[in-house]
Amino acid sequence: MDRYKYMTMVVVALISNVCMAQDSFEDYQNLFEKRFAIMQNLVFDMPAESGKVNAKLVFSPEERVKEVDDKVKRDIELLKSRNGLTATGQINYRPVYTTIDDTDEPYNGYDSRWQIGVEWNYFQSALYKSASRIQELRLKGETEKLEFQKNNLQGILLNQNITLRNHYHALLMYVLQIHSDNLDLLSRTQVFLLKNGKISSDDLLKVMNEKAEIDNRLTSMKADTSLVAIQSCPKASIVLFDREMLKQHMSMYNYDMRKLELEKDILQCQYEDADYWRTTNISPFLRYSYYTRSDRSNMHSLDFGISLRLPISFETKKQRNAIKAAQELKSRYQQDIFGQISNKVDAIIHELDILNKNIIGENERMKLVKAYISDRINSYMNVAGEYNHIDRLQEYDSFLTSWERMLGFEYERDCKLIELQGFVIDRPIGDFYSEKELSN
Repeated sequence: MDRYKYMTMVVVALISNVCMAQDSFEDYQNLFEKRFAIMQNLVFDMPAESGKVNAKLVFSPEERVKEVDDKVKRDIELLKSRNGLTATGQINYRPVYTTIDDTDEPYNGYDSRWQIGVEWNYFQSALYKSASRIQELRLKGETEKLEFQKNNLQGILLNQNITLRNHYHALLMYVLQIHSDNLDLLSRTQVFLLKNGKISSDDLLKVMNEKAEIDNRLTSMKADTSLVAIQSCPKASIVLFDREMLKQHMSMYNYDMRKLELEKDILQCQYEDADYWRTTNISPFLRYSYYTRSDRSNMHSLDFGISLRLPISFETKKQRNAIKAAQELKSRYQQDIFGQISNKVDAIIHELDILNKNIIGENERMKLVKAYISDRINSYMNVAGEYNHIDRLQEYDSFLTSWERMLGFEYERDCKLIELQGFVIDRPIGDFYSEKELSN
């Protein structure tokens, strides 16, 4: 069944219902007066504003931050506990006993040798250049906290989007229901007039089409049973951004920018820690030896000395060069990412500027309609025979239509603000703009 046939059937049904009801002109006049009273109160004696949606932005869960701090503290304590001391031991057994004397080894002739000792490698202890390694652990902890902040913020923004949608739908439901009630009266009246030959069916179909669209929107919103219409009034406002302040902050504290900066700092710690002496083994030692011998008495000795192992390579220099190259690459990544972020933010702020203009324009339109209705009230009161109730109610409907568009612009604007919040991980986006209320 096409749309025209469907609307024709609806018109016929309405006419039949009106005929059965046998309403009079006086009945409809009374209904219009009741609607006018409601609309007067709505337009001129506005109810209290329902308030804005402000999600609480807790950027970093405290329990997670404490866990990371505790882990970093334990890792630093572990690092500081490295004293460079090593216990050594050795057992030698000779199956064939020899009595050959050696001037360099006075105890060359023995059955077995038992040795224990202690070595201390200063360069492998926490006493040697530990500051860079401790700083690296702290920076890795900051990276973990940054990841928690990002995940936490994503969850907050998801919930805020849902809350925002429900809030504006509830506000819009209130306006749409009033508009639907007005159109219901208009359609019933026009059916009554059509029956009495006072109006064309084209006017009726236009009103019925408009009501069908509004009712479809209401039905869609009411499908979410948790939504309840919020009584409110039109309160227009625009947002004015400090673009440079926002970009400057993002260059340092945007998640991707901050993560790259931390990774560069970690690489710097690794650069400072990449030291030739860390690959060496220069260890003073204290060693006790005990010898068993078959042909003479057992002996023992106590030795002091230094053990040396010096690698012959240029690995440290190459390692440092590789770290520097990685730092430069991350710096270029930062430039590229900031350029992309800057372009996205500029595009969003441009869209916000357009929405500001739309909100200003719609607010001015509502003020003009309101002034027009106010001027027309006296005219309606002084008109005797040509009082047109339909025109007057349609004037009120034009105010509602403008209000509906206003709510749409404000919802779209607040969605853009949430989108911008995704670029700033440590502060509310409201810190970077001022909100200016428009007079109504």
